[in-house]
Amino acid sequence: MKQTGFTLVEVLIVMAILSVIGLIAYNALTTTFKHQSIQKKHSQVLNEMQKTLLYFERDSSQIFHQELTLNKEGLELSSVQNDALLKIRYAFDSNTIKRQDKTDVEKVAELVLLKEIKELKIRVLDNKNKWHKTWQYQDNKNHLKAIEIKFNHPDWGEIKQLLAI
Repeated sequence: MKQTGFTLVEVLIVMAILSVIGLIAYNALTTTFKHQSIQKKHSQVLNEMQKTLLYFERDSSQIFHQELTLNKEGLELSSVQNDALLKIRYAFDSNTIKRQDKTDVEKVAELVLLKEIKELKIRVLDNKNKWHKTWQYQDNKNHLKAIEIKFNHPDWGEIKQLLAI
């Protein structure tokens, strides 16, 4: 009499093959999720850096009569935006770049732009092609031509932007 069905050895071989396929699929899936998480973090940091540089560019491109002060505490400028004169201050403390809108003295609006920055360096170029690490607005004696912003990010390295005024 002939029996139909699978032997125990055949069932064990199929289970072993399916286990190997399942292990490979699991490893591929966890690797994909890990890479997706890393990519999401990098994308978020890149968006924050772009936003920061866009704020710097917009504020510096609309400086009102070159009213700009640069010192160890940060960069302060007057910027005309949407028919309003804004008093803007960029500060760097606790490895964070912050943008403060000081137009209304009683209600200062602060925006954290970037975190985990190792250092921030800002300097300005005057009309005599000389770079300055400090600058005080001086009623048309010297004119500014450009602002250079440089910071060091742990993931992306040194980022530098030159903004024409």
